[in-house]
Amino acid sequence: MFFPTRPAAMSSRLPPKPTAIIGAGFAGLSAARALVAAGQPVQVFDQGRDPGGRSATRRAERAQFDHGAQYLEAHDPRFQAQVETWRQQGVVAPWHGRFGVLRRGHWAIRSIDGPRYVGVPTMDAPARNLTLGLEVSYATRIVALRRLRGGWRLQDEQDRVLGPFARVVLALPAPRRCRC
Repeated sequence: MFFPTRPAAMSSRLPPKPTAIIGAGFAGLSAARALVAAGQPVQVFDQGRDPGGRSATRRAERAQFDHGAQYLEAHDPRFQAQVETWRQQGVVAPWHGRFGVLRRGHWAIRSIDGPRYVGVPTMDAPARNLTLGLEVSYATRIVALRRLRGGWRLQDEQDRVLGPFARVVLALPAPRRCRC
């Protein structure tokens, strides 16, 4: 998630060169926001058609559905502040769903500690909000990284060479076990 940083401290350590970020889920977009806040140019690449990674919303001919993350919780004070900003902007809303637990063949309602939030209108809304002002290339699957003197070049599955970049951030999830 995007946590504001001390831009002056970060910018003194990183030269103002472009950074490639591979992955437009919450981790990649949060890294991009932090770098931009520190005055660093970034380019985000994602193989999907939309941001959000595993909180993405799938759209079909007559329907849409969220898969992956069903809600957000905010435990860290910095993320709580981000969620409150999103709530005020209408990007998220409190969710008051009930949880059940199956134990020894019996269902029991489980109590929930703390608030939970859902994206409005879909779970990819917070990720879409994080992309505002960023340069994001969708439907771009990066298949190779090449280290060059003083930087990196990327290659996508269409054999396009992208870059050069001073550094690369890999914000990729663990591989999925099933192709459901």
